[in-house]
Amino acid sequence: MKLKSHLLTTTLFAAASLTAVLAVGAAQSAEALGSQGVLLRTADLPQASRVALQSAISADQAKNPELYQTVAKLRGCTPAGYADRRRPMAECGREMRLMGPQARWALVTALAFDAPRTAEGRQPYVSDSDKAAFIRGAVETLGMLRDPTLSPVLQAAFLQQDSQFFEVAAQAVGRTATDSDLALLTQSARSSNPRQAAAVSGLGECKRLDSAKTLAQHLQGRTAAPQLVANALGRVASAWAWQALVRVNPSVQAEANQVRELVANALVRGLVQHGDAESVKQLTNGLMMTEWPQIPALLDSAAAGQDAAVQARLAEAQRRFVDYSKR
Repeated sequence: MKLKSHLLTTTLFAAASLTAVLAVGAAQSAEALGSQGVLLRTADLPQASRVALQSAISADQAKNPELYQTVAKLRGCTPAGYADRRRPMAECGREMRLMGPQARWALVTALAFDAPRTAEGRQPYVSDSDKAAFIRGAVETLGMLRDPTLSPVLQAAFLQQDSQFFEVAAQAVGRTATDSDLALLTQSARSSNPRQAAAVSGLGECKRLDSAKTLAQHLQGRTAAPQLVANALGRVASAWAWQALVRVNPSVQAEANQVRELVANALVRGLVQHGDAESVKQLTNGLMMTEWPQIPALLDSAAAGQDAAVQARLAEAQRRFVDYSKR
C-alpha cells in the first residue's frame, strides 16, 4: 500500500509540474503575442516568422545590448534634435543608417516587438508626427539592407492599416525583392484597393524583370494614374541602379538589359497614349533614367503616322534624351 501511495503521489506531482510548465509557456507565448512595437503588434507577424525573428533578436540582444539603447536615444526625431540641426521637421533615417547593418534587429524590435525606450524611460520621439518619422526611417533603413530575413516584417508593415506608411513600406518590400515580396506587390498593384498606388511605387524599387513586366502591362492598360506608373518604370529600369547591382553581382547583367529594353519600349508607347503634362513629364524622365541607347530610334518609329500633337511630344522627348545623353 505504501508503494502504491508513493507512486500515486509521484504521478500527481509530475502532472502538476507539467501543468505548471505548460501554463508558464502559454503565459509567455500570450505575453509575446500581446507585445507591440511602434508600428506593429507582434501578433501581426506570421507565426513561423515570429518564432525565427524572436530567436534572432534574443541572440542579438545578448551580443549587442547597446544597440537597443542607441535606437531608443536617437535625436533626429525629437524636437531638440532636429532644432539643433536646423531642420523644420523630424528625420532620423540617417542616424539609423549610420548605425550600420548590425542594427537591423534593434530596429525590428522597435517596430514590432517592443517600442523603444531608454532605461530612464525616454522615447526617441515626442509627438505623433515625430513618431511617424521614426517609423518611416526604420522601415526605409531595413528595406535598404535588402535582407530576405526581414521580408516578413516589411510585408506586415505594408499590410498594417495606417495609410501614411503604405508607400515607404511598399518600397522597402520592393527593395528586398523576394518572390513573396514580388507576389504581394503585384497582387496589390493589379487590383483596386487602398494600397494599389503604394504597390506600384514599390514595384519601381523591385529590380526584377517580372516587376518591370507588371508595370508595363499596367501602363498599357490605360491606368487612371499613368504618371505614377511611369515614375515606377523609370526607377525599375534605372541604368545607374542596375550598374550598381551588376558590380555586386555580374550575373544580373542580362536581366538588366532586358528590363531597360522592355521599359524603354513601354515608356515610348506610353508617350503615344498619354498626353497630359504630368504624364509626359514622368514618361520622358523615365526614358532618360533607362539610358537605353536605342531610344531615339524607338521614338522615330513610334512617331510614324501619328497626329501632330503626338509627334510633337515624341520629338521633345527625343530632344531631351539626346541632350541628357551628352552630359
